[in-house]
Amino acid sequence: MSAIMTIPLQAAGGGRIWLQAFGSDLEAGRAVSFEAGGAIAGRLRALPGGEFAAIVEPAGGRARIVRWDAGGREVGRVELTLLGKPRDLFVRRDGSAVVVTSEEVALVGAPPGEVRSRRALRGGTLAARAVEPGETGAWLAYVDSAEGAPLKGRLVYAPLEGEEVTRPLPVMSPPSAACEKEYPGRECPWTAQFQGLVPTETGGCVVAEGLVFYHAVGGANETRQLVLTELDAQGGTRAARTLGEATSSLEWFGSRSSPGNFSIFPGKMFLVRRSYHGYTAFLNASTKDPGDLLVLVTGTYLKRLGSSLEERWSRFVQPGASPALSPAWARGVFLFSGDVFVQAFDEGGGAERVAPFQPEGYRPSTLHNVVGQTAAGEWLLASY
Repeated sequence: MSAIMTIPLQAAGGGRIWLQAFGSDLEAGRAVSFEAGGAIAGRLRALPGGEFAAIVEPAGGRARIVRWDAGGREVGRVELTLLGKPRDLFVRRDGSAVVVTSEEVALVGAPPGEVRSRRALRGGTLAARAVEPGETGAWLAYVDSAEGAPLKGRLVYAPLEGEEVTRPLPVMSPPSAACEKEYPGRECPWTAQFQGLVPTETGGCVVAEGLVFYHAVGGANETRQLVLTELDAQGGTRAARTLGEATSSLEWFGSRSSPGNFSIFPGKMFLVRRSYHGYTAFLNASTKDPGDLLVLVTGTYLKRLGSSLEERWSRFVQPGASPALSPAWARGVFLFSGDVFVQAFDEGGGAERVAPFQPEGYRPSTLHNVVGQTAAGEWLLASY
């Protein structure tokens, strides 16, 4: 069992986990800190009942899946016997885990941890920009283009059973209407940016891409919107939605024809240019039962989207550097801003509560954060 203590401030990437509990009024309660026993590979995952799990790589010995309870005590361990370097895991509700390594994706049972199924990953995962294990397999994004260049690459779904699926990036549809309006019959200057993947329980995923459009005007002419595309397990498009707007304004310059002309309309007035504005980008997301999506975008807004990505509600929230959202199975909605605020809503986006959070001995904004919940409804924030 790991010792629980408080240690000095430390940056992300170590093997220490901080757990902070919050009551229904969001008042900070008990806080514990403990060593994971090695470096954490991938992400810490919140489990129903207030537990957390992660792949831990000790300095010597095999990588293992370790589970801790809401008090930071180790309650389960599975030694991994997989090929390659561990990348990440997804823990299913029956206690089994989908594990992705640099060479394969496998289903590992609950303790004692037998390997139930596995498949080799062609080309491995080390070159993947994003590795997202889910309920039935893993999604991987391979981005071939350089930063700032037009998006090129491929999206791969490697199911535990069945054929591998590949789809080229970007997956968004071209902005045909905007191109025809501003660049009729000409090459249209737009590009896409890969921003993230969110696996769904049915084996599909939501792909987040930034749409960058260069408008046919001088001045501020670049706008950015967020395009969400939901794919099924066969790579087909189920739904798509664009978040954010591109707006424009007219910029006028005027001059007075004489010192005595104080009219509200200057003696000389002319239009200099039309400027476009709008910047919406992906910050974080979490699935939400049954089949919904919570997505956090710049602005800063938290939106709940339905099973067809239709907007159910949108709320302004506190911005921060390393935000975290409550998991799919949680009762209610909890957001850690990534800085000094926690915020909660009911399922309909109402009953808003917000409270400051000032941890002692560590700075969550410099760490990775994940939200959990106990069976009694107490919120948990884990920072690592």
